Amino acid sequence: MLAYEEYYTYDEYKKWQGDWELIYGMPYAMSPFALPKHQLISSNILFELKSALKNCRKCNVLMETEIIISKDTILRPDVIVYCDEIKNKLTKTPPIVVEVTSKSTLKRDELIKKEIYEREGVKYYILVSSEDKSIKIYKNYQGRFVKEDVDKFEFDDCKIEVDFSNI
Repeated sequence: MLAYEEYYTYDEYKKWQGDWELIYGMPYAMSPFALPKHQLISSNILFELKSALKNCRKCNVLMETEIIISKDTILRPDVIVYCDEIKNKLTKTPPIVVEVTSKSTLKRDELIKKEIYEREGVKYYILVSSEDKSIKIYKNYQGRFVKEDVDKFEFDDCKIEVDFSNI
């Protein structure tokens, strides 16, 4: 870390106004609002995952919810599947994380966040491009993400199938 860089923790982060992510102590401003195309893709993903999980009562689908990774890393993915009791703060690793990427977020989503989610044990990391609507699915094998073409997911005693053509 350079001497002039500022370093923030969750204690400072929770006092900020607006939408932020904190990654290794560095703040990242989120867009003031999601563009309609981004909202449409996110809501379609939410609907497909919710429909797929109708028989899995243990898990819920959440949008734009912050996940506290550590005292200096708080992420706000577009959509997650969360399979634990929902409290004010989510601290357990979700089995599925979905990010809707754009030109401005692609590097952060494909490199920095991917590495964090991989290390934290996220089972499936899904990137959906708002530009060309392509979908990249990464499955975690022994701590490493491997890109796969899958539509069936298994986690926390749930087995679901997702129709990505509707997204």
